[in-house]
Amino acid sequence: HGRNKMKRVHDFQKYRETSHGRHFVDWINYKYGFDYQSYPNTTQNSDVDVYADSPKGLPKLSLQMVTSNGPTEQLMNETISKLQRGEGIEIREVNVIEWVSSVIESKTKKYPDSVKRDLILIIEGFMPTPTLETIKREFKKYSESQFKGIYYVSLRVRSYPENDETKYGFVVPIKDSFS
Repeated sequence: HGRNKMKRVHDFQKYRETSHGRHFVDWINYKYGFDYQSYPNTTQNSDVDVYADSPKGLPKLSLQMVTSNGPTEQLMNETISKLQRGEGIEIREVNVIEWVSSVIESKTKKYPDSVKRDLILIIEGFMPTPTLETIKREFKKYSESQFKGIYYVSLRVRSYPENDETKYGFVVPIKDSFS
């Protein structure tokens, strides 16, 4: 029973990584006129989660996916546990800027420069619309990072109002590899 659950968790994680990778690759293809095609890395314990190849011979891309909604997931798990125990819940805010910064800092410490040079860091997550401009401003300090690129990628969110341009998902370059 436990083995089945672990497989489902792994499969869902691969699905998320592949979805965010495909969204990012579609974005760079549209924005820069590229022809990349993404596919998951099937090697276990690799620094690369998703690759992107170009039929026209552009350099191969290596994408490392990082989940940025850890605090949100933690709060949700705590809330579910409290409700199951019949306890009250508390409402807390999560500082997205601090969390994304901690994600970038931890990956910066983890990898040597030789690995970072070829790795595009994709931070998966959800961010409220007003924070889009904030993230561009707050993360300028990472534009000189040793990573080949750093991007915040959010998939389509159905709960956004119809007139919200981010309802289709968005990509925020923190360090743009292609400009």
